[in-house]
Amino acid sequence: MLLVQRLKPLVLLLLLTSCGETPVGRQALCPLRQGAWWDYHCTDLPGTERRRVVSVAAVADLVVARLETEAEYAVGSYWVVDAPDGIRLLPARGRRPSLEALRNAPLWLPATVEPGQRWSYQGALPFAVGGDGLGPPPQVRAAFTVAAREVVAVGGRRYDAWRLEAETVHELVPPLRARERFWYAPGVGLVRHETRVEGRGTVTLELLAHGGGGR
Repeated sequence: MLLVQRLKPLVLLLLLTSCGETPVGRQALCPLRQGAWWDYHCTDLPGTERRRVVSVAAVADLVVARLETEAEYAVGSYWVVDAPDGIRLLPARGRRPSLEALRNAPLWLPATVEPGQRWSYQGALPFAVGGDGLGPPPQVRAAFTVAAREVVAVGGRRYDAWRLEAETVHELVPPLRARERFWYAPGVGLVRHETRVEGRGTVTLELLAHGGGGR
């Protein structure tokens, strides 16, 4: 159980709206709408994980959303910053950070994304593993690649989705190296996420339901 909790990865609920193999830019992302929610099931863990958008605000030239995660095995909250150069992330600790801190948050997704593109991320995981959110968030280093657009089956449904792949290092004790794959479906968001550690199996997160946040 503890190993599975430690393997739970950083997942941004970006809603891709592109079609075909054309570049996906920041302006092509569906906004995270206040009140939107997603329910997930993680293999080998009890119950359901809910992620929801609790607030959205304009801050200078940024759009800042706060997302919260609620589950039996993990709780947490983080800021998603829609900046001119892409999507940036910060763990949410109390009040909203300063404008400077939001601008300097680690870059999770560049402003323009297309098949074959690569980038890196280094920052805190946006949740506290297996706790009450009071401890220091673990760090992660990730090297991303936009792999392909393909059809993926999740919970008896088929989604036309973009697949992102990442080589990650979770800076725990001891450090965990993993290969991760993310599938994002247009207009839906994250539908499947796999985390594989050599010799330790694969943890899978799958979408059960989503809703709220009307346009």
